[in-house]
Amino acid sequence: MKKYKYLLFDLDNTLLDFTRSSESSFKQMIGHYSNLDKETLFKEYYIINKACWSAAERGELALSEIKTLRFQRFNALFEIDADPNKMNTHYFDYLRESVFYVNDALDVLKQLRAKQVGMSIITNGLKEVQDRRIDLSGIKDYFDAIIISDAIGVKKPDTAFFDYTLKQIPSFNKEDLLVIGDTAGSDILGAYNANIPSCWFNPNQKEWSSNKFKPTHTISQLPELLELI
Repeated sequence: MKKYKYLLFDLDNTLLDFTRSSESSFKQMIGHYSNLDKETLFKEYYIINKACWSAAERGELALSEIKTLRFQRFNALFEIDADPNKMNTHYFDYLRESVFYVNDALDVLKQLRAKQVGMSIITNGLKEVQDRRIDLSGIKDYFDAIIISDAIGVKKPDTAFFDYTLKQIPSFNKEDLLVIGDTAGSDILGAYNANIPSCWFNPNQKEWSSNKFKPTHTISQLPELLELI
């Protein structure tokens, strides 16, 4: 089996449990604006937010628009009379301080460091949130570079994102690199477009849905990654 020399990690729901952080932060925020059931509200927000991010990955929506558009749509659905910009700021205040690890993430990073494997983070997140969460997580020193789409003005799966990334990391042949991420439409498609091998992190063991591209490898637990190094 191919052994890879350098790893490009997605952040959210690959190393850090963003879904858990988002749910916790949303529920703290929404209590200031609505008395409706927080569980119900979060389920609808999750759907709206995911749709906005998917549109951004397809190039249909700018990252800067997501912050307010998701709350505009959410407020319209539940007839909440509140400023979507203030809601987003309030949500970010909680989100920046929320860090949960994906199972085994810290242990795997420690083992990879012990093996002297090079690593960088590649994330489509928003800089004002990701910088703080990475600092709080204590994982920053494991990585040579941290590339945040919001900071560079281009996002996965755009090839320009990967062109930029390759200039920030040590020089390797593309076949020696491995992109690891949970999202087909950004991580795996982006790696495919950039001609870089990929590993789909699929803890919920979903069925692969695309016939146009596919990951080089699939894992359901992060420790499986060690077998590829």
